[in-house]
Amino acid sequence: ASGAVTTVGDSTGIYFRYNDSVSGGQIQCVCRNGATETVVNSGVVVSANTTYECYFLVNNTGTSVQFYINDNLVGTISTNIPPTTTAFGLFALIQKSVGATARTFCIDEWYTEVVKW
Repeated sequence: ASGAVTTVGDSTGIYFRYNDSVSGGQIQCVCRNGATETVVNSGVVVSANTTYECYFLVNNTGTSVQFYINDNLVGTISTNIPPTTTAFGLFALIQKSVGATARTFCIDEWYTEVVKW
């Protein structure tokens, strides 16, 4: 049907990812469409007790995504961007699989905005 939205699943999205044992502990920028993803290392290594402002901007045609950390452009991806018919929502998660030390994940602010030129 015209205007129908296709929901792909959990693996599809545009997001930031962090793993202390991957890419030297850098925050990664990810565009994933199904099982295929494009990843750019941000150059930002996570430090304890530090706040990071992370956001991304998708261009008007849905063909490029710019990723920002603390207002600095850290990566641009133009492949494996989910199609514009994909339903999106906001989601945050911390996963811990090793060790007994507790980890804290705090979100101060969360918003989405559509800006068209």
